[in-house]
Amino acid sequence: MLNNNGPRYKRSKLERFMNRDIVWCIVILLVLCSVGAIGCAMWLRSYENRREVIFIPYEQENRYIPAVEGFIAFWTYIIILQVMIPLSLYVSIEIIKLGQVFHIHEDIELFDERSNRRLECRALNIPEELGQVQYIFSDKTGTLTENHMVFRRCTIGGRDYNHHHPSVSEAEENDIKIRSYGFGAKPSKDDTVFTLNPQLQRELSNMEYQLRMDGGGQQLFLSPESQRVQEFFLLMATCNTVIVSKYPHKDLMNSSGLYLNNGGTHPMSPDGYR
Repeated sequence: MLNNNGPRYKRSKLERFMNRDIVWCIVILLVLCSVGAIGCAMWLRSYENRREVIFIPYEQENRYIPAVEGFIAFWTYIIILQVMIPLSLYVSIEIIKLGQVFHIHEDIELFDERSNRRLECRALNIPEELGQVQYIFSDKTGTLTENHMVFRRCTIGGRDYNHHHPSVSEAEENDIKIRSYGFGAKPSKDDTVFTLNPQLQRELSNMEYQLRMDGGGQQLFLSPESQRVQEFFLLMATCNTVIVSKYPHKDLMNSSGLYLNNGGTHPMSPDGYR
């Protein structure tokens, strides 16, 4: 439920850096204009005889009030010093971003011949971040359209379980074939076929036998390597499936507040745990 929020506006590092500098420029501009306005008012008040003030017409001597002149001077300095705000820099950056988007759209290496479509850039504010990408994370929930994800290799406990990619003839003779399809996608001719790592296969076979024996009430010892493999696949399988909840589901509780499990009742502690 914590993710049910509105879409977050994406800002690049360059944009965040510029916004911070613009705020400092505005603060400096306001400080300079305030100092200039206060100095103007203090300067006018230092003259007892207004006729001694230079650049002020004598015929309008009574109309000049130091506080009013300081207020007018503040906005005068705003107009004079507004060049400190680099508005043209924003315009230049937007033009450069349009050029980047054009080159991304026209890149022939990003053209998909199967769908006859080019890459479509829908965000103009983060194209400069593409050159700084170090890690790419993808989910396994099928959120992406036709998300093809193939389990190729894994590293468990510092040991690399790499899979051999056989040719078509070798794959036909092999008994273990693994195919990975995206959520809702249909198999195609270009599906990736590969053999499972023999060492990883032995570890999984030992765990499968241990799980079957556990059903009969017996316990078997697993080697440290097998325990790490079991924990790895357990976390991978439950990372987006299991939801930790402090309180049980209301349908599993009777009117007395007891937890129902297979027809029996179990008392619940105040914090929601048995």
